[in-house]
Amino acid sequence: MNKKLFSELELFQDEISKIFKENPLKLIKFSAILKSIFKNLNVDEGLKNEVLILLCKGLVFNKKTFRNIPNLEQLINEYENSNVALLDYSKCFFAKAISKIFNEKISKYKNEAARRLFLRDLCELTDVLHPLSLEKLLIKIDKLQANERTNALFIEFINNLEELIYSKWNPDLEVEKKIDEAQNEIDVYIARMENLSGFKRGSIGNYQEGLIIHCFFDPWFDEKSPLWGVSFYPILNILNLQPPYIFFDVLRRGLLAREAAHFFTPTIMEKMEKAYEQMDYCAYKILDDFEAEFWEFARHGLREESKQFDGINYYLEWEAIIGKDFLNNLFSRLKSISRFRAEIDFSEYQSIVDSLALKPKRIELNQEELSLLSFLSEKPLASVSELSQKSGLTIPTVQKLLKTLKLKANIWPSLLVDLNKLNIKCFLVFLKVNPRILNELINIIWLFPYCGRIYKVFGETNMLCYFQIPSKNEDFIHEYLSILKRMDLIEKTFLFKVEDFYYNFNPRFYDANIHDWNVPWDEWGLWLKEYLLTKGWLHAIKGKKEQKRKIKINRIDLEIIRLLRVNARYPFSELGLKLGVSGAYIGQRVRNLINSKVITPTIASFRIGLDESIFAVFDCKEEELTAIKSAFDELPMWQGFKISGDMEGLASMIYVPTGEVQELLYAINKYLIESKIVNKFMIHIIERWTGMRRWLPTELYTSDGEWIFNKEEYLERLKEEIEKLNEK
Repeated sequence: MNKKLFSELELFQDEISKIFKENPLKLIKFSAILKSIFKNLNVDEGLKNEVLILLCKGLVFNKKTFRNIPNLEQLINEYENSNVALLDYSKCFFAKAISKIFNEKISKYKNEAARRLFLRDLCELTDVLHPLSLEKLLIKIDKLQANERTNALFIEFINNLEELIYSKWNPDLEVEKKIDEAQNEIDVYIARMENLSGFKRGSIGNYQEGLIIHCFFDPWFDEKSPLWGVSFYPILNILNLQPPYIFFDVLRRGLLAREAAHFFTPTIMEKMEKAYEQMDYCAYKILDDFEAEFWEFARHGLREESKQFDGINYYLEWEAIIGKDFLNNLFSRLKSISRFRAEIDFSEYQSIVDSLALKPKRIELNQEELSLLSFLSEKPLASVSELSQKSGLTIPTVQKLLKTLKLKANIWPSLLVDLNKLNIKCFLVFLKVNPRILNELINIIWLFPYCGRIYKVFGETNMLCYFQIPSKNEDFIHEYLSILKRMDLIEKTFLFKVEDFYYNFNPRFYDANIHDWNVPWDEWGLWLKEYLLTKGWLHAIKGKKEQKRKIKINRIDLEIIRLLRVNARYPFSELGLKLGVSGAYIGQRVRNLINSKVITPTIASFRIGLDESIFAVFDCKEEELTAIKSAFDELPMWQGFKISGDMEGLASMIYVPTGEVQELLYAINKYLIESKIVNKFMIHIIERWTGMRRWLPTELYTSDGEWIFNKEEYLERLKEEIEKLNEK
């Protein structure tokens, strides 16, 4: 650490220590000392409850209170010099100083990317408020100083801290005002939760009228609690905001919003793992704009596990898929299930959400939204300014419409990835499995790290697996399937090797006047027939064949692709922060991947009335494949693969407007099957929302550009898991 700064911090600590000793023994100071005392004392539950009740009454030590703690007056005098109590008290100053930075600067950020960068950096500074040891706190400060942006914030923080010390600020004199603000805020958030959930307060969850906000250091607060920052005492109906958070306005509001969501959480999921993720999402929804953006970064506290899971976007995607009444539908199901179940685990919770996702959803787009969607389908990475120029709309209007499309229609900017260029061979495998063991076998196959997707399908088979295997080991798939066959787990298999990848989204058949799709299936079928008969498409394939060349990539490239597949419009600056490199480097790598045709940006809208899909495989010649692909490009949305293996031709997942599967099947039968354009075919209905999906296991990619592939280990584990299954 910078010696000058270290000396300055020591001086600040000395000055705060003087203020601490000079200030009278009021609740914040007293509870900080009590917390320090009880760290070294073992007390029974009865005494704990008595102390908490007295603190909740706002009482501090005198001759009439706290009489059951021997030698308390002596202990207070002794622990007033404790570094632990002083550090806790100092963090109230830290919170006030950081709050000033947010309040003064947030309105100045008009650019969203710059604002989010500021909020992320401020969140890094906010870590000094959490219950870290002095050693870890100093390490954190070192880290803040090592970065130019966070160091600038840290200097502002130091200046604000200096002002507070100079004015001899006393947290105990301001806390009542902050408690009043918090009391009003929790009332607002409870009302907003009623609107968000569709349930009145008290009709679900554990909310009780007359909730009181308080603020003191709880001596026995579990600092590693998933619901960090607050303690709730249900018998007293008191919500205690732990200092110092009450003095950081925007963080206090985030914690209160989360607790409002907690009061509406169905009791059946109280003990469920990751239940706090739903609360964090609800808090994000009911907070005001800038506060919600900050909460997205600051919500973790000391929770390391939640930093690995993008819970807010996880729930936002389900909301986009299911609709704005997602939470009401989910809570209604959970409340109903609680009639016969006391608890629910995460897998059961996930099944409920999956079930809700399968319900059709009709979205109404207006002409402006449709125009923007059309432009994005042509150029998914078009900038906001470019979209503004093309559409004739102002930049703020375009920004607003993009947010609306994301939430309203689940617009998903993603990537089509040519895995052949990453030394990966892909295989589609259809399996007919005994229905009795279908779920267990899905879980067993998912243990293989190079399995990228598994879907349940309905038709000639009942499971579809998508394997992504390093090129050097592509024969492995045959050994893997032969074990499944030998163990009598599968009745039938179809194996297809992926030679090429296709995708297209085409909103031209969406009619904004009727707010629905209007696909002329008869016209499309006749056009396909004419297209095939006249061979007008032959010019499209002449001279187009090219040798697929491998390109040199590194692990960061794979991580970039992983993140851009989730959101291809992710700001490069934020990607750089996630991956520990500059935004400029990210931009360079992305351009290289696009120019090398490893990735192709795409746009999709899975909840724009395209709620039904089929997975069709056609055995046909390459000329017919090219024609069929061109015809499918005219439909609203499809994804496909050029395949070889048990059939040579095209595998395709086709998305159609709700209720129009029969029309698609009729056109396929009439113009592809009856006319003998295809030799063989296989058609399944697919459960696309409830499938399992993941990216390549980038942790198995070495710095030498090779994939780690433990063939014998994977096969042995498969055998072991199957033997366990057969023993059941």
